[in-house]
Amino acid sequence: MARPFFLKVLTMTTQRIGRLRWWIISLVTLGTVLNYLARSSLSVAAPTLKATFDMSTQQYSWVVAAFQAAYTVSQPLAGLALDWMGVRLGFALFALGWSAANCCHAFATGWPSFAVFRGLLGLTEAAAIPAGIKVVGEWFPPVERTVATGWFNIGSSLGAMIAPPVVVFCIAVWGWESAFIVTGSVGFLWAAIWYFGYRNPEDHPRLSASEREHILGGRAAEDAASDVAAGDAPLGWRTLIVRRDFWSIAIPRSLRNRHGRHSASSFPSISSKRAAWILKGSPLSPGCPFSRPMPDRSSAAIMHPGSCGGSTCRC
Repeated sequence: MARPFFLKVLTMTTQRIGRLRWWIISLVTLGTVLNYLARSSLSVAAPTLKATFDMSTQQYSWVVAAFQAAYTVSQPLAGLALDWMGVRLGFALFALGWSAANCCHAFATGWPSFAVFRGLLGLTEAAAIPAGIKVVGEWFPPVERTVATGWFNIGSSLGAMIAPPVVVFCIAVWGWESAFIVTGSVGFLWAAIWYFGYRNPEDHPRLSASEREHILGGRAAEDAASDVAAGDAPLGWRTLIVRRDFWSIAIPRSLRNRHGRHSASSFPSISSKRAAWILKGSPLSPGCPFSRPMPDRSSAAIMHPGSCGGSTCRC
């Protein structure tokens, strides 16, 4: 008779896990979810913050720009730091940093302080993707790395997807400050789990011999093939930037990121303004966020009624 799932989880500490690498990438995915949850909190709370602090759209754009500039500068530096410290310590420290920076948003007194805290968030959150890539390189043979990268990358979509209901609920029940405290605090817990639970494949005590051979054997074969292709010479920056395959990845990625960052930072605010959505009371309901009956004007304001087609829709 098969054991229940919770019994399997309870015995994980005493048993060697045959597919431990997939548990490791699941932990990375959770970290990416929390990273993007913290990142998306500001854009969801923007209508409330702009009204509370009498913040203009131009001032809000400076807050967003502070994050983007810091994030851009920090990504290569975060990669260097992860190589120097190792992904176990480095990822945990960066997670502590972005969690603290996000919590600090609750103490902002205007758009300049929001910009400062947003810049600190960008400096620390930039490590998430480089750390995920490094973990994939350490824990997966080349034949499995594309799948593993796809798995941890879904964390970005999941984090952005759960941010609206979480942030709206926090604002409606406890106030806007709580939205940043809640979405930031969970990162502290994840950082502790990561630091005490992660090891390299060479050192992990619960990694079976067969899985260790599977991982390290694939890495050894890759290293041998790379040495033959490169003639045992390291690939320098000057060699890299003149390669066509480098630019075939860099240019589309740059264009895609520009659209994605703009949508993530602006679309929630624009859509909320168009719907005249005022976060008072609790507008949460299944399906359309404005489909809850509104007995008085203390809930969401009404504009363009019925555009979603629901009988009680107010958007």
